[in-house]
Amino acid sequence: MENNNLQVQTTNNEVVAEASAKKDLLNMAYKQAQFYASSTIVPAQYQKNPSNCFIAIEMANRIGANPFQVMQSLNVIKGKPSWSSAFIIAAVNQSGRFKTPLNYKMEGDSSKGTLSCIAWAIAKDGTKCESIKVTQEMAKLEGWSTKEGSKWKTMPELMIRYRAAAFFGRQYCPDLLLGLMTTEEQRDVVDAEFEEITPTAETKQNAEEVKTTQEEETGTKTPQLEPTPEEEPEEQKELSQEELIDKHLGILKDVDF
Repeated sequence: MENNNLQVQTTNNEVVAEASAKKDLLNMAYKQAQFYASSTIVPAQYQKNPSNCFIAIEMANRIGANPFQVMQSLNVIKGKPSWSSAFIIAAVNQSGRFKTPLNYKMEGDSSKGTLSCIAWAIAKDGTKCESIKVTQEMAKLEGWSTKEGSKWKTMPELMIRYRAAAFFGRQYCPDLLLGLMTTEEQRDVVDAEFEEITPTAETKQNAEEVKTTQEEETGTKTPQLEPTPEEEPEEQKELSQEELIDKHLGILKDVDF
């Protein structure tokens, strides 16, 4: 019994020590985020924004990169974070997982719309790793090259290399991308078109007739729901550093990197 109690006490001490260490690390990260936020050479989305800096530092720690490098390479397109393709190429080359830097096998003619590209590198064990083939026909079918202002129209050789590099990174180094798309991929996403339909007097009348018919057939009446009053927004209050750290820690637990 005495040994069991001693073991439980030791386990509790280890848990407390680990929690304390994590708290210290978060304190250090948040202080570092405040330093970056006060800088004028970081991108605009990080200036005077310790929260964004904190997230960037956490992402840098996860992939073993420099926080400033992450801030310079992490772009926000349509509200979604994305890596620059140049960052992915650099990350693959600096990962130490391959004997060679990223290379490109180019075929076809861009002026004829037959250009294709495969990104490849030799792994440490001598295996040749290749991305899936990216073609101009694929870019056309996916809508990448038909969007207004698309760089595929003016720089197809560069864009096809970037896309092949992104596919290579997603295939062989997914942990370096943390599940994020590239900036070029985000910009090439074609939004689905939709038509907003406004109910007319006729459609409203038809809906009422259907509702009345259903009530007569079933002998029941559809209950009327009371409108839910809008909640008053909570007063904004200034959070302490400890509260901010706890808040960001909770956010990071819910983020799937």
